[in-house]
Amino acid sequence: MNAIVFPEVTLEGWSQKEIEWGFACSYVVARLVDDTGANKIVFFAHADHQPYHRYGFQRVKDIAAPLKVQCLGGGTISVHGERYSLFGSSGDFGTDNKKQTAQMLRRAFPDCVVTIDEF
Repeated sequence: MNAIVFPEVTLEGWSQKEIEWGFACSYVVARLVDDTGANKIVFFAHADHQPYHRYGFQRVKDIAAPLKVQCLGGGTISVHGERYSLFGSSGDFGTDNKKQTAQMLRRAFPDCVVTIDEF
């Protein structure tokens, strides 16, 4: 049996300087499932500024192995200090549930302002 110990929110490779000065990167939201059927939804963004969501999804699969991983969509996160904005979608996986994603980020970063921007 696999225990799902993957963090709900992963911001891989983010430097304090980038957070303070501001940047944007792609993210994915995925469902992890263990062999008992237990599941967990997670947010993953990597600050290497990869333009494709499939890279982030592959990182989730690599880190979460041997769990089953299903991508639920993705978008772009814009970060400037304590303000996080979610927008857009993934060409590979479609859009995520932005309201659910924003709630995940608010739980992880209660002192930050998280918004959903529709363009």
